[in-house]
Amino acid sequence: MTRSKARTGTARRRGIRWAALTLVLLLAAVGLIFYQTRVSARQLVGGAIADPPQPAPDFTLMDQSGQSRSLSGLAGKPVALTFVYTNCPDVCPLISAHFHEAYQQLGKLGPQVGMIAVTVDPEHDDVNQVRSYSDKLGLTNEWFFLTGSRSQLQAVWASYGIDAQQVRNQMAATRRTIRRRSSSMPRRSS
Repeated sequence: MTRSKARTGTARRRGIRWAALTLVLLLAAVGLIFYQTRVSARQLVGGAIADPPQPAPDFTLMDQSGQSRSLSGLAGKPVALTFVYTNCPDVCPLISAHFHEAYQQLGKLGPQVGMIAVTVDPEHDDVNQVRSYSDKLGLTNEWFFLTGSRSQLQAVWASYGIDAQQVRNQMAATRRTIRRRSSSMPRRSS
């Protein structure tokens, strides 16, 4: 009976070891999944990364205060750049709100980041309209909402791979669609 008890004790220890090993592996797997989820949550969403990095094409347009602004005027600062329009019924106000929230979260570092919105509706978004939109969303002193003539803006759009197309909806109101042409950012002009 002693041998039988010894075998039972040995089997029990093996079972405990296997259970402990299984538990450790399970905890490691859960930890890995948790880590990967946290890392992927910090990845870029809804944008593009230039690979290899390249200088952003420069442009000069008018801001919401009627001042001429160029991208090169922000040299040395990180820049957040988006393309929106003031009559946008869906995603543009959300993008603008995210810019405002990001600026607020930066606190006193906010002014050290260049935040730029470029219109895709030059026929409607003049200086007064982009000022009114910026005022309404609390962004007037946080970003530069830039506008210009269609030809000026088309050059900027082309440099950044933006297709801005005018479309008519059922209510005969003008609407814009904004699409990225490719996943590489930005495009250099030759």
